[in-house]
Amino acid sequence: MARPISAPFARRSFSRLETPLEAPHLIDIQRRSFEDLTDTKTGMLRETINDVSPIEDYTGNLEEQNRQLRAERDGLQVELERKEQEIERLSYDLEAAQRNLRDLSSRLPQLPLESTQDQASGELSFDTVSDAVQHALPAFPDLLILDSALDSSEKVPVTYRFVGRVYEALRCLQLAANERNQNGRFKSGLKEYFKPLGFEYKRLSDTTKNSWGDEYTFLCEDVPVLFEEHFTIGVKSANTCISIHFSTRQRQDKIVVAYVGRHLRNTQS
Repeated sequence: MARPISAPFARRSFSRLETPLEAPHLIDIQRRSFEDLTDTKTGMLRETINDVSPIEDYTGNLEEQNRQLRAERDGLQVELERKEQEIERLSYDLEAAQRNLRDLSSRLPQLPLESTQDQASGELSFDTVSDAVQHALPAFPDLLILDSALDSSEKVPVTYRFVGRVYEALRCLQLAANERNQNGRFKSGLKEYFKPLGFEYKRLSDTTKNSWGDEYTFLCEDVPVLFEEHFTIGVKSANTCISIHFSTRQRQDKIVVAYVGRHLRNTQS
């Protein structure tokens, strides 16, 4: 009976390399390849873009057009930011004006003022500016309406359309004078005071005073006074534009009204 024979087993290598190569890291190869492709400075994709950049049309003007569009875009962005800041400022001014208007409205019933305009229908109670000024004499005790104001109001054409606004302006002056008499001063600047009431407070420019100051000078208690402060009601022709000149400083107990009539000469007329 045959019996197994144990023979020594030895592995033989016919390779010429004494040390086998290390297996490659396949995931790392993929990662580095992707980084080489997408690197924004030296990547192969950037090299491809640089090869065809800048893109131009057959006239060679496309790059210039792109530059102009970018400049226009930047300019619009700056303008947008400026407008946003302006809107924010105007919103603040509106809130302040609304507060001032509410404060003034709360004190209106305290004054013995007679309304001459039907706010619902807009119909005027006076036919002429002279009628409105004459009616204001007894109605507004805190105003000193000079003879020059009465005379100038009589010269306003009967076709003047905004008689009610004239009386309303005098009423606002009465309101301001009454507040000063009660509190000893105005609660705010006159420009800010009258703006929410619908009137723009103005003063004469230096050019107007130097050129036509005599036209704005009227006798107040036998003293010639330059009346710089004024409202302008309407625009353009005598049928649609008059001025009311007054002084808040000539008297401490009253606002003095010196002129209610055709718009006098200035740098714009």
